[in-house]
Amino acid sequence: MIQSETLRSALQSLRSNGLRTLLTTLGIVIGVASVVMVIQLIKGMETRIMQEVQKQQGTVFSLSSWPQGEMEDWRPYPAIEVDQIRELRTFQDGILIASPYQSGGWGSDGIDLQVGRLSQKTRWVAVDEHGMRVENMELACGRSVTASDRLFRRPVLVLGHGLARKLGMEEKDLGRQVVFGGQTAEVVGILKPSDEPMSDEDSGSNQMVVFPFGAFREVLPPDTFTRPSWTLVVSRDQSPEKAEDAIRRGLRTLRGVKKDAKDNFTLRSQADNEKEAKTILNILMGVSSLLMSLSLLVGGIGVMNIMLVSVTERTREIGVRKAMGAPQRAIRRQFLVEAVLLCLLGGVIGLLLGTVAGQVMSRLLFKLTGMPSLLGMVVAFLVPTVVGLAFGFFPARKAARMDPIEALRYE
Repeated sequence: MIQSETLRSALQSLRSNGLRTLLTTLGIVIGVASVVMVIQLIKGMETRIMQEVQKQQGTVFSLSSWPQGEMEDWRPYPAIEVDQIRELRTFQDGILIASPYQSGGWGSDGIDLQVGRLSQKTRWVAVDEHGMRVENMELACGRSVTASDRLFRRPVLVLGHGLARKLGMEEKDLGRQVVFGGQTAEVVGILKPSDEPMSDEDSGSNQMVVFPFGAFREVLPPDTFTRPSWTLVVSRDQSPEKAEDAIRRGLRTLRGVKKDAKDNFTLRSQADNEKEAKTILNILMGVSSLLMSLSLLVGGIGVMNIMLVSVTERTREIGVRKAMGAPQRAIRRQFLVEAVLLCLLGGVIGLLLGTVAGQVMSRLLFKLTGMPSLLGMVVAFLVPTVVGLAFGFFPARKAARMDPIEALRYE
């Protein structure tokens, strides 16, 4: 056990050179803060993924006739017909929902939405009666798109929260007639603020309009609804891998894909998106770990350098202590304690900075806040302790082996 006198002496030594102590810990601070921040981000990402999964009543797949990634001859695949989706259920009887989805209006291609004298260009999303639920669009007030809206192509709109605010629309304005792309439409609902990563009132689904699939054909570009994407929700009674395999085999059969030919459709599961996100965060963790290693190496060298300076400055003190009978282990222990405390100070500061930065980034990226992770706290205390012992050993050993006669004669 460390004697209280040894600890008190070490703290006094660090306190007497406050600025030097703080500057010495910078490498430790940077290394620990970077890893703690990334651990917070990974924890936030995993929490967000679990929240999205729990919202769904099954495994979600996205299906489209648009190729994915870079291709030399980029052309869309043959459209996925409604009849093919119907027949697909014979290959995968666990399909609970098959919802068409079409969107557009990004940037300058947005469609004008007029409310009185106010006008705003908007992006749009066309869904069926299941679409808002499977896309996790929650209503603040009003109603969503219904089956009869889709069948009769009613000109009804659900507004994003930010868009409604810009146009001065509130719950009392539901049922009000507006002009969408030159066509009269009725506002039937307003969405809750989006919790999409990096979104605010002026971006994402907060600035879009939702309407029934097939409606507003006169307003939209020709053939808008001839090549929709589809969202498939499959029962959780079947594993995602088996469900994906059954859907893929069924589509290949229905679309006449030969045995050795590539798919003429793009099928992605929610698990694919999760894997991509985790891969990115793992890369970030690897880069952060490399940064931490370099920072700790620099910080450890700085600690060793300062401890060597401290040994030189306190040569006469060491000589006096040894002349009074202090054993080598006591002197070695004192300097090791100082080195460890120096590194732990950097670890604590790094933990605080990394936690704050991680909370801010999690809030911006994932709309989440939470307590610091246990792993982050372990890193903040264990790693600096190891660095202090490793890089403080040589100066401590030098002090312990010092000749008392030569030390007392040191000027």
